[in-house]
Amino acid sequence: MLKKITKNKIYAYFFVVVSLMAFLFLLGFYLLVYLNNYYNQLIIANQKSYSKQVKKIKADISDPYITKVYNPKDAIKEPILWTEDPVLGFSGAPITIFIYSDYDCAYCAEQLEMIKSSVKKHENKIKLIWKDYPETNFDSVSYKAAVAARCADEQDLFWEYNESLFFESANLSQDIFNKIALEIGLNINDWQSCLSKDSIKKLINDNIFEADALLINGVPFVYVNNQGYLGGIEAGELENLIERKLD
Repeated sequence: MLKKITKNKIYAYFFVVVSLMAFLFLLGFYLLVYLNNYYNQLIIANQKSYSKQVKKIKADISDPYITKVYNPKDAIKEPILWTEDPVLGFSGAPITIFIYSDYDCAYCAEQLEMIKSSVKKHENKIKLIWKDYPETNFDSVSYKAAVAARCADEQDLFWEYNESLFFESANLSQDIFNKIALEIGLNINDWQSCLSKDSIKKLINDNIFEADALLINGVPFVYVNNQGYLGGIEAGELENLIERKLD
């Protein structure tokens, strides 16, 4: 009887040990699978996070130790048509000519007159956009002339003032500015009040900023439908361009 009970205890112990070992094996297997999946998910998450960071930064990696600062000039790749910029010609014309110019520039006057002739010849086909690019010295006659013309634009007499300024380009002074204002029939009080407006200076400064961003380093500078010409464009070449674009 004693022998039989001993065997039963051995069998019971053996069953418990085997069962415990099987449980531990299954538990270990489960933990191994779980940890492996968790590790893979962690890697994927890190890769996605890294990709997002790369897309967000989009920095020049030529020097990884330099943090690039956004420069608004980098966004300017072509002339900008501001509603405040003077326009000559049909606003819906298929050909747009921009001229960056300065009143203290004799050749700029010749270039402008040639382009104005083309605008008149190809009526409703061309529009001319004026861009101020004077000296950046606020006290220069170059800059003051630009301000005077922009103030004439507030009374819808920009092109008349513009033409007279170029006619007097060799003698620019405040007396000449006043003389032109009287000759073309501006309201003198309103025009003189305008000369000190910061908003007018901002229009000119925006043009200067734009020209600098486009790396324009001389006047006149002409764009014909975003194709640039330093020093202006010859009349024959302009006519050929216009004819090709109108075909």
